[in-house]
Amino acid sequence: MIIRPDFRELPLYDFILEFKYLKLAEVKLMSGAELKKLSQTELETLELVKEKLAEAKQQS
Repeated sequence: MIIRPDFRELPLYDFILEFKYLKLAEVKLMSGAELKKLSQTELETLELVKEKLAEAKQQS
């Protein structure tokens, strides 16, 4: 992580970022161009996305 010099004196709170990755081939339903057109709500309704979100909630 790169922190600007003028912000180094401020406390850095603990945080974790985790990225869940799905291969386009796993989604099978559509192309990358079609997926880009979907809203976040629409993406969250895809079964594989639901599974990854549930997995992330179990980890917290």
